[in-house]
Amino acid sequence: MPQPDENDRSPRAADGARDAGVELARDRIRGWLFGGMALLFAAVCAIAWTWGLSDARAWGWDETMHAELPAARMVVSLQQGEIGTCFDALHSCSQYPFAWPVVLALVQLVTGVSEHAGRVAGTLAWCLTLAGLFLVAYEVVRAVALRTGEAVNDHQVPLLAFVFAALCPLALAFSGTFFLEVPATCAIVWALRAWLVRARHAGTPRERRAELLAGAWIALAFFTKFNYGLMLAAALGLDWAFELVGAWRRGAAFAFAKRSAWLAPVPLVLLLWWFVVPLPFGSEVAAEHRSAFAAFLQGNQGFSRYPDLLRLAYLGTWFAATPRLFVLEFALLVVALHWVRVAAVRVLLFLLLATALPIALHPFHDARFQVVAGPALWVLAALGLRLWPRWGLPSGLALVLPFVLALVAPRWDREGLARWAGFLRDDDPNREFVRARIESFAALGGDRPLPTGGLERAEHERLSAFVAGEVGPEERVGWIGMSSEYSPAALHLALLAHGGSPKRFLAECERTLDVDYFGDGSGVADEALKAYLAGFDVVFLTDPPDLKGRKSRAGFAVYRERLAGLGWNAREVGQLSIARPPSAPLDVTLYACRPNR
Repeated sequence: MPQPDENDRSPRAADGARDAGVELARDRIRGWLFGGMALLFAAVCAIAWTWGLSDARAWGWDETMHAELPAARMVVSLQQGEIGTCFDALHSCSQYPFAWPVVLALVQLVTGVSEHAGRVAGTLAWCLTLAGLFLVAYEVVRAVALRTGEAVNDHQVPLLAFVFAALCPLALAFSGTFFLEVPATCAIVWALRAWLVRARHAGTPRERRAELLAGAWIALAFFTKFNYGLMLAAALGLDWAFELVGAWRRGAAFAFAKRSAWLAPVPLVLLLWWFVVPLPFGSEVAAEHRSAFAAFLQGNQGFSRYPDLLRLAYLGTWFAATPRLFVLEFALLVVALHWVRVAAVRVLLFLLLATALPIALHPFHDARFQVVAGPALWVLAALGLRLWPRWGLPSGLALVLPFVLALVAPRWDREGLARWAGFLRDDDPNREFVRARIESFAALGGDRPLPTGGLERAEHERLSAFVAGEVGPEERVGWIGMSSEYSPAALHLALLAHGGSPKRFLAECERTLDVDYFGDGSGVADEALKAYLAGFDVVFLTDPPDLKGRKSRAGFAVYRERLAGLGWNAREVGQLSIARPPSAPLDVTLYACRPNR
């Protein structure tokens, strides 16, 4: 809207200024109302999803090693007054960045070191993502309305985007874990909103602050998980290039570049701090950060490609409450491209391509990787339903349709897709187990199963009690043949929870506990084994060596005899039964080995 000339004192100018002021006030009130609605809906979800949050399964390897361990180190360091150790814990987040561990540490400074607190924090991060998604959709609707001249008071698109996201079992399931996909998605959504708000405030007194805030959110997304941050940067960078071309055509390229320069300060400072001058440490830590970053980007390339059919089956089964709802979302996404010339829609398309394509093309795959592609899909799908009234259909039906597709006879197409993909067969003796797993994928309640990768809770607690009962508060602990369900971090966190020394925790929790983490131990010579044993007061091992009975780890069975030959005595500490559905449970014996005195 053109601004009135301040020197013009005519009645027409006064009316124009008054109208502009009224419109600005209305715009702010509308923004506050939509923000309040977003927070209200998110709060309702937070109560529903954190009430009765499942405690059935304990944390697994990635959760403890990459998220909770650095967070717990920061918490215990601060509690012990060890500021330098706290910074060391922060800078140890080199393969997976520091943003989410810092959030977990802040939470657990209040609650104490707590697995449950971390799971609640992740669930709340997902609820905050939904609130941000609601506001992103609101910004997109505003942009479309300004371009087309239609009314701005469209509340259906934000609400539908919220509903589509809330009906994603994949994101909800992983929100209760310590994996980084949901925190990264949260940062991406709020960065996207800041990017859209930045465009809206161009040429206003709030321009510089909006640019700075957008840059800060982009930096936060990068330091939540590197690869997803790079995907976001690629999408926004491409959108920025389109903006620059448009500004150049208007003869305003210099003014645009000058304004955009305010995007850079926060990312630039953080990048310099992390990769060049990692205060309070020096160049060696910076070199470690650069090396770890390069290794992370090159990682997981040696795997054979995960089958495309299974990728599609998991996408259809888990990305929406039912496959038919996913088909609707995808179809509406295509419809929404009707407005692709609108800048806000264009950047959503860029983000969808920047997140979905690398994940689809990469040979290594896990279902949780698909979460970050959700925000762009859900907003575009909701926008597609904005054309509903033009097709002669009642607009209110658009709000009902997702729930109908999600809740009415949900089983038939989930199982149909599983049969088509070949992992649900009538001749499979485990078909009831597979069917139950498929249904568990779609759980949307607070007691949903959490895909942690850890042991069953009772098994984890029993094993931890055995270990803690054998080890003194200051003793150094090793473990030969460690299983992915019970990581070194899980061991040290268990010892800390059972009264172990915080000093021992800080000194020992980063040490290598196993003689050979990723092999079968066959290549460890006696001299190397002696050097390993010299670092510990007690070393644990199990029979069979792997808690799930994996054949690839069976070679560790020889170590009880090898330790006996080196003067170490193995004593049985306890026995437990490890569930392995659909296979029979595995009986495991835990041994504690100490040097003969």
